[in-house]
Amino acid sequence: MINAERTRLMTRLAAFESREDKDALKITDYYRKDYIGAQVLSGLVSGTIAFVIMLILYVFYNIEDLMQAIFTMDLMLFGRDILLVYFAFILVYGIICYLYATCQYDKKRRRMKEYLGDMKDLYHLYKRPGVSKKR
Repeated sequence: MINAERTRLMTRLAAFESREDKDALKITDYYRKDYIGAQVLSGLVSGTIAFVIMLILYVFYNIEDLMQAIFTMDLMLFGRDILLVYFAFILVYGIICYLYATCQYDKKRRRMKEYLGDMKDLYHLYKRPGVSKKR
């Protein structure tokens, strides 16, 4: 005989596994600091790449003005200004990545607790006396 409660739990578990990404299923392998640190580090790398692309686009857009002013401008001051803008950009981007990774970890961890609770309930339904398993 089919147990309705077990069927409902197994359907909910299968829906969770098909709906969630692989990261949510593997979140139990990470400590909070490790997950957030890895996400922030990858965010900083992608932020650096994005900054370099934006800098290249800025240079190409203003190439005529830069070529005319290259001999009269203080290149050290120009380089320092670019580095200051880069560090400000990376600081803000790193904070945003940290906040986003923290929210994602907490949300995925909460979902995994529900999933593992359902798995435990399903296990107990199979262990309940009087419920026979068909083979």
